[in-house]
Amino acid sequence: MDLLNIQKIAIAIIFATSTIGVVAQDTKDDNTKKGMTITAFNFEFGTNWSYSVLTNDDYLMMRNTAVDQSLFISNPEDYDLSYFSGNGGSFAPSVSIGLTPYSKKLGALNYNRELRIKLGGSFGGRRSFFYSDKNSFPYDTLSSSVGNPDILIDSVHYSNFSYIETVSEINIGASYLFKTDASKRWYFYTGVGAEYGFAFQDYVTINESEYSYLEDSENASSSPYYSPYYYNIGNYESKSSKSKLTSNSHFVRVYIPLGVNFRITNKDNFFRHTNLYMQFSPGIEFQIVTGVDTYVNPFLGWVFLGFRYTIN
Repeated sequence: MDLLNIQKIAIAIIFATSTIGVVAQDTKDDNTKKGMTITAFNFEFGTNWSYSVLTNDDYLMMRNTAVDQSLFISNPEDYDLSYFSGNGGSFAPSVSIGLTPYSKKLGALNYNRELRIKLGGSFGGRRSFFYSDKNSFPYDTLSSSVGNPDILIDSVHYSNFSYIETVSEINIGASYLFKTDASKRWYFYTGVGAEYGFAFQDYVTINESEYSYLEDSENASSSPYYSPYYYNIGNYESKSSKSKLTSNSHFVRVYIPLGVNFRITNKDNFFRHTNLYMQFSPGIEFQIVTGVDTYVNPFLGWVFLGFRYTIN
């Protein structure tokens, strides 16, 4: 999906949410607002975290959707899988409007309830794979002049490969919140929420490095840095490249928002309408890679700083 289509969708979302508020505020009976009324605007900075269990098969699925597959190793089973990571940490800013429902029981707006509709983004890493390969060859024999045993020296060639997926996503979502007492300066809230996101950019960064060193074949360490001959390096080469993926991801998330809100002041001035909040959102994420697979991942959203301005 190109940037122009994304902009059209964003404009449509903003227009639709604004229309909801205007229509709701125009619905009156005995000078009392009915339906949903826009009572707040929110802007937040946060992160999204998810975790998925990955295997060599998942690596091959990612490789098969790469534009330039020649940058990937084709036989991962021949390499040592140093580790793979499904931890996705992303910077996730968003803007939203808060709509307060009318309560027939109260005969007024119920400020302890809120429908929050948001438009946001998520930018960061997703699937990562790290492979290595070590090959040893006899190189030399060190003989002692005082009768100590000979030391066999090997020439070692070490290769490392890393494949790190980066996703840029735009998302829309809604949550319905239940507050303890919104008239207080401090209040807590919880509820239920859901969002849909689509990746408008999805690519893999490939890092390769190769180096050689000498080591004692009988006392070889698991790490070349502990070899007494490590600094006898024959060569070192590294390079980095990128490849786009042809199958961008779609995301569906359901979560439980858990937050705390703080009004800056109780005095009757501008800052009485200004709030700060923090929110945790544990839940489940469905990552849908078109034509490849669907991953069901644990999910955690964290708003580490949110700004809220009320207009009631």
